[in-house]
Amino acid sequence: MAKKVLCSIALLATLLLLFGGLASAQVTQITPTVTTAEQFNVQPGSGGLKSPLGLLKPGGGGGTPPSYCNPCLFYGGDFDSNGPEPNGLYNGNTSSSAAVYVPFTVAKGSKAWTVSGLFANIEYYPSSAVFGAGNGPYATDALWSISTGVAAGDLPGVPPESVICSGTDTYADNGASELTFTGRVAFGAYGEYTTTVQVNGCPELTGPKSGSPSGVTTYWITVVPECVGSCSPIGFELSYLSDAEDGGASGRAPETWGSSEPWDQSFFLAPDFGFVFFTPAGGPGGACGGIGCDRFSAGVIGTAK
Repeated sequence: MAKKVLCSIALLATLLLLFGGLASAQVTQITPTVTTAEQFNVQPGSGGLKSPLGLLKPGGGGGTPPSYCNPCLFYGGDFDSNGPEPNGLYNGNTSSSAAVYVPFTVAKGSKAWTVSGLFANIEYYPSSAVFGAGNGPYATDALWSISTGVAAGDLPGVPPESVICSGTDTYADNGASELTFTGRVAFGAYGEYTTTVQVNGCPELTGPKSGSPSGVTTYWITVVPECVGSCSPIGFELSYLSDAEDGGASGRAPETWGSSEPWDQSFFLAPDFGFVFFTPAGGPGGACGGIGCDRFSAGVIGTAK
């Protein structure tokens, strides 16, 4: 009993130091890394850091999509900040340029999809959620795309990769209405915000008509925030797409919606980090170094005929 009490006191002291430090923390410039886990020396597997600032459990269970996916066609699942391998992969066009391509599928014989919006749950530094009002996110717009034929080792814009539709959603109020805090904080420093874009001019998305052994057509989406102009008082902004780890390769997390997000079929494209070809995000040889990134927290808004 005495040992348990001592452990509890030590844990409480650690949390008080952490929370107290954050309350008085000043925003300082951070050198961009490929993943957020790299900044905190997180190791893959059971030794992964569990953030004490994971205030919310993964939500939306029981077959209910999140409120911001309405009407919802697909959602890959929540970021589990208390999971064994929490991570985020650089996804932005401000301090550095990089994009994460997130897959979803439309099955053969299913109703055609009319897409009206896309969204991604993105970890921002700095953010008002962590550092107080007026500290961002500062995104002024977000670039978006829907593609087919994305494959490891290929270059963008070269077959079989083909962009079906793309655009830029400009945030008139620097993201104040389009970026919504999820209640989750990654590694005690990055506030996670749902970043939504409106989609116009996309053709209907359909499954394969014939000749597909898998019975599905796979599409990839990107939602890449950027800050054009002064951006923030310190002149930079970092943004990382949250991974969604629950469910495993053969399962799915309860907060997902629609078809299960294909396992380890996300890709990273980041010339600024040396990734000039499409590189797998997850897996031992992936861009995330084997720490999470097997699925990502992103989704598609729209209707099926």
